[in-house]
Amino acid sequence: MTSTQHGPDLFIFSSDLGWQYYKAIEELVFFNQNQRKLLPLLREVIEDYGSPHLAIVDREVRLSMGKCEKAQCLFAFTNEPPADLAGVAVYVRDENVLKVLFTAIKAYECYTGSHRPCLVLLMLEKLKDLAKAETGIESLEMFTGKRKLSFRLCNVGARP
Repeated sequence: MTSTQHGPDLFIFSSDLGWQYYKAIEELVFFNQNQRKLLPLLREVIEDYGSPHLAIVDREVRLSMGKCEKAQCLFAFTNEPPADLAGVAVYVRDENVLKVLFTAIKAYECYTGSHRPCLVLLMLEKLKDLAKAETGIESLEMFTGKRKLSFRLCNVGARP
């Protein structure tokens, strides 16, 4: 399991998801209250990359996209025991671009008070760090409703 703490130790990020989180990821991806706000974007992602699928493989939950074998995930967990699944970002490498296909954040993490950092922004920072570590990635793209955000990355290919 690769995990790092981020944002005043409020969240832990990982590329792995244990089998015990199956119900939590299912609810987050397939029954998220905010999905209807992003329907045009979700339809486009499904058309291009296929529908998301969940499976348990070797005691871990795998979230994959039907038409894309190379989709990867970044999971965010609360750092208070028991760790609660707070969000996921699904992304792919498309030549020199890291494309975030979609994010799903628990509703209570979307609306933070001034004392808590916004989870989606922390996830974006972590994704930028991951992209910078990959050789040849020049930018990160993320869609938020009707807007496409694109970030040009410095130090492309920082990994030796």
